[in-house]
Amino acid sequence: MTRRLVLAMTVLVAVVAAALAVPMAVVVANDQRAAFVANLEVDTLSAAATLSAEPFIDWQATAEETAARTGARVVVVDSGANLMADSDNSSLDRSFDRPEINDALAGSLTSDVRESTTLGQQLRYVAAPVVQDFGVVGAVRLSLPESIVDDEVQETARWLIVFVISVVVAAALVAWGLARSIASPRQSLAR
Repeated sequence: MTRRLVLAMTVLVAVVAAALAVPMAVVVANDQRAAFVANLEVDTLSAAATLSAEPFIDWQATAEETAARTGARVVVVDSGANLMADSDNSSLDRSFDRPEINDALAGSLTSDVRESTTLGQQLRYVAAPVVQDFGVVGAVRLSLPESIVDDEVQETARWLIVFVISVVVAAALVAWGLARSIASPRQSLAR
């Protein structure tokens, strides 16, 4: 009888814990992704504001400082999509023709994920226009591998699994104690 009570109570707690953990994992994953994008957007807009107040010659230093602070690759182009600054120190004065850069040069804040052919992985990017004297003079793009947020989501899922297992084990121990206290008088009476 003790085993059946322990098993029944443990299974019940496991089902309830799983029923609560799955939606919680989805909500937390969505929240982590949204926070990742929001932080990247804020960093991009901050970089765009800084670049707007600087002459072209200072853009490389700002790109490097922003990259050091955020961990993102920072690319700055002029209004002709010519690369003016790159935190990865790639060759400057070349065309940097990307759809997100073109959207930023048109005055839009752009954020999305796409496959990077040069890196061979999913890339999260945010691009913003750089405005001086009421005109778009360039664009800044911050980009990070999407795997960064995927790793965070997986780490949270692992901790959630550990928590659920801990709850089930604790419930089994409590169930065992309760089952023994319930079954003990019956066993004594049966003897």
